[in-house]
Amino acid sequence: MSETAQRAKSVERVAYSLQETAEATGKTFSAVYQQMMVGKIPTCRVGRRHLVPASYFEEHAITPARKGA
Repeated sequence: MSETAQRAKSVERVAYSLQETAEATGKTFSAVYQQMMVGKIPTCRVGRRHLVPASYFEEHAITPARKGA
């Protein structure tokens, strides 16, 4: 495994996409989107993307799935 790949695995995520949030919570993307729109799920915008802070997962004791694991 390359040094870059090893470093990428050890980096802690600070935010997750709405799709990743839906998969981690067992909800549909639409349900997560609606909860975001009414303020039940906090998000920050990066360009056109809405990202859910990792602190949301910590506060709600949700363990997001890691890609490639």
